[in-house]
Amino acid sequence: MFERFDDDDEEEEEEKNDVKKKQRFRRRRCKWYYWFLCGLDVVVSSLIVFLAVLVIRNDVHRVGVSNTALNTNANAKVDAHQSHRKYAFTPTNGKIAYSWVAKGHELPSETTFTGSKSSKKSFESESEFKYMHMAMPTELPDGSIAVAFQASPTEYEGSIRQALYWAISRDNGVSFSRPEMIAKDDQLPVWTPVLKVSGQRVFLLYTVSSRKCRYYDQSRNALRHSPGGDVVYKVSDDNGKTWSSGQVILSYGSEDGMPKVIANTLVELEDGSWVLPFWREPGKTCPQMKSEVKDASLLRKGSAGVIRSMDQGLTWEVFGNLTATKGESWLIENTVVERKSERRKTTKKKENNNNKGGRTNNVLVQHFRTKSGVAFVSLSRDNGKTWTEASETTLPNPNSKMHTIRIDDGDTYDADDNVDEKTSSSSSSSPSKSFFVAAYNHHPRTRDPLVLAVSKSTDGVDSWKPFAKIEPGGMREIIKPELDKSLLKPGAMQYAYPTVHWTKDGKYLLVVYSVMYGARGQLTCFGIRVARMEMKDVPRP
Repeated sequence: MFERFDDDDEEEEEEKNDVKKKQRFRRRRCKWYYWFLCGLDVVVSSLIVFLAVLVIRNDVHRVGVSNTALNTNANAKVDAHQSHRKYAFTPTNGKIAYSWVAKGHELPSETTFTGSKSSKKSFESESEFKYMHMAMPTELPDGSIAVAFQASPTEYEGSIRQALYWAISRDNGVSFSRPEMIAKDDQLPVWTPVLKVSGQRVFLLYTVSSRKCRYYDQSRNALRHSPGGDVVYKVSDDNGKTWSSGQVILSYGSEDGMPKVIANTLVELEDGSWVLPFWREPGKTCPQMKSEVKDASLLRKGSAGVIRSMDQGLTWEVFGNLTATKGESWLIENTVVERKSERRKTTKKKENNNNKGGRTNNVLVQHFRTKSGVAFVSLSRDNGKTWTEASETTLPNPNSKMHTIRIDDGDTYDADDNVDEKTSSSSSSSPSKSFFVAAYNHHPRTRDPLVLAVSKSTDGVDSWKPFAKIEPGGMREIIKPELDKSLLKPGAMQYAYPTVHWTKDGKYLLVVYSVMYGARGQLTCFGIRVARMEMKDVPRP
């Protein structure tokens, strides 16, 4: 019986073992299926991801090509349009001659770059000036041409070492003497020289900074001053050999406290009065001034006007408080010209009985630098006392100074003085050879190119026609962009702040301007440059 029992136990155990073997086999088979399925899932997933990446890359590539084509076409259209705007004038074909008034940093073609190929390029210069700007030409009583400018041995403006200098040319701007100091202040920087010749007397007008408008420049570890302050003038009766002491025309503390700045020529009107354009600089660096200014809007944008003298500089009066009515743009570095007056239909006999001389009221045209991409303009019909609201013009402006002058290249009025009333009735006015010339940057964003344009002397607003490209032109063979690729960046080279002068003998038109380099985060001054054209090459509008 016991043996039977033992056999049964063995059989049960065998059955159990068989069950266990089957279970192990099933588990192994499940594991195999499981891993097979997992692996298959991974492979399929990877394949799906790979295919998806291919599809996406293909789509991106096609979209990129499409966008590139579209952008290329669009850019071509824009470039064509800008090219038309930028070069809508007759090439000068070598009719412009160039010279330097003063040199600062050496140009790439003149510079020896030091260090290994991987080292940063640096300019080396032995010039006494590292900063030069705001050039102003005039013709002295002795016939020589003087170009005044502000300069400093520091690489930035607003240093207490900033003074005014001028260089003299006795060959109509072909060459210039070594610069000489003509104005300085021992404790404050001086700015923006303006030259005016009256008979044998030379007037030098400029501004002196206010102590209230100084600030610490962390990037340069230097104490600097904001532009402007008091408007001052001094005179010389011996062609600049000696100068009088400075006299304040308009002080910083007047008009509730606001720095006053000048930048463009003083205009002598047909009635003999003098008009000097100026502006009130926004006081962001003049914190002590804020409590003195009643109109808070002036702190953001400042305002512009003119200073007028009826007695050749003995007394002065301020007119105008112009601001930009749209946006946050300012109106600064203003320039004024007087439209040519026209003869009315009247006889000489009536003219002698008329204090106005048979002429209409003259209109003054004032242009402004702005932040809007175009220059603004304002008109005055009472010789500067009141001005119209400033409005946009068609002239581009990259937030940079422009300059306008009137050239009286002959006049036929005198030939008609004896015409009678019957003859004069057939013509409303006598023809005039006067016209306006403007120097400005013909681009809304970059101070390049520098262009000359002409306009009728009865307009000066809508009829401007560019006729000559000053820069890049004479500088093309000098800057050598292959020596420094950053020179090719848009706006890297700056040809800016032009001032135009017409020589008294009527032979030459001079344009004086600053040459700077701004691709490394700060301006590098190359110098003050002069472009000279013969008047026979200047088209009449």
